[in-house]
Amino acid sequence: MPSSSSSLRRRSFALGLLLLLVALIGSGCSAAATPSPAATAAAPSVTGAWVRPPQGAGLPAAGYMVIKSGGQADALLSITSSAAGSVELHETTTMSGMTGMQPISRLDIPAGGSVELKPGSYHLMLMSVKALTVGDSVELVLTFEKAGRVTVKAEVKNG
Repeated sequence: MPSSSSSLRRRSFALGLLLLLVALIGSGCSAAATPSPAATAAAPSVTGAWVRPPQGAGLPAAGYMVIKSGGQADALLSITSSAAGSVELHETTTMSGMTGMQPISRLDIPAGGSVELKPGSYHLMLMSVKALTVGDSVELVLTFEKAGRVTVKAEVKNG
């Protein structure tokens, strides 16, 4: 039968080994959980989001909002919504007296500034929309270059 001091040493050794293992696992977890600088970018805030329903059968709906920077420059890269087959970011332009709109691939949001999506300017086009009724709300998922995804609710109204 082993002596009590040898048993005590083995228990102390096992306890020390267990504590070391817990410390190593804990430090590994905290290092892995530390977000990268890009992931800690403050998300832009979105206010006043609304969607105008289609103005006729088969036509797209339009979306508007104000996007304020989260403290650093960022760019809106894409938008999705379960209420539409696809969502495009558009810009209204006037050339030679003709006004039209064209899709754009990104919308830059300046550091400390904001960009308003409004009729006659930048706006969203929701293509192949499902039935939209004034008073409903539509969920929009905006994907930013630095801040990642931001989900907003937009009220359906005639504007």
